[in-house]
Amino acid sequence: MNLKVDAHLWCLGSYSERYVPGGYFDDMGLEEKLEIFKKAKGLSGVVVFIPTDPLPSDPDKLIKLLKDYDLKVSSIEPENWADRKWKNGAFSTNETKIRKDAIKSMKEGIDLCKELKADSVLLWPAHDGLDYPFQSNYKDGWKYLVETIREIGEYDQNVKIAIEAKSKDPRQKQYISDTGKALALVSEIGLKNVGCALDVGHAIMANENLAESCALIDRWGKLFQIHINENYKDSDPDMGIGTIKY
Repeated sequence: MNLKVDAHLWCLGSYSERYVPGGYFDDMGLEEKLEIFKKAKGLSGVVVFIPTDPLPSDPDKLIKLLKDYDLKVSSIEPENWADRKWKNGAFSTNETKIRKDAIKSMKEGIDLCKELKADSVLLWPAHDGLDYPFQSNYKDGWKYLVETIREIGEYDQNVKIAIEAKSKDPRQKQYISDTGKALALVSEIGLKNVGCALDVGHAIMANENLAESCALIDRWGKLFQIHINENYKDSDPDMGIGTIKY
């Protein structure tokens, strides 16, 4: 198996959060980041967030630029969580317009994925969950999740869509909170190109056995991405792998 390793452009970003909304560092230009990535041993790809990452408007220019640094785009991640309009969920909300906006942004990600010859598109249902019991209609929430993501997957079945599970954050309870629920969702959607992204840090938060989760997703041929990071189980700071005994 040919192992491919990539990194997010935001790894070299300003790292803002609610205590320091302006960020802890000055942000870098795209070529500054690529120069650092080029020196990272074993790194062959970059993950692109849209619409937040500063990219050339012409995809061909980005391909050429990355080639100069011996890199390629590995994955596209459409951002469906930072705007307040997503607060009730992007894919499970009963607000038809919001779901349509989420579908549109994911389809744009799929189009860009094809143009950049990337491997897959990430779908993280960040706000698709709840904070209080019975705050949401569980049956309708799951119904809309299935219908919305199925429409996204049907848009181009040659492009892989990787669904990322997480137990909490930003909501206190997520609908797709662990590997089992992710596989249940993927199974009900029933498309060959819709699978899972196993985030190591998220699996740790959910008290999963990492090897078992990996094997379980792979058993169904649905392991499209693995995100390598870790934490102390209580939050998700994306710390470096192999640094914590948990």
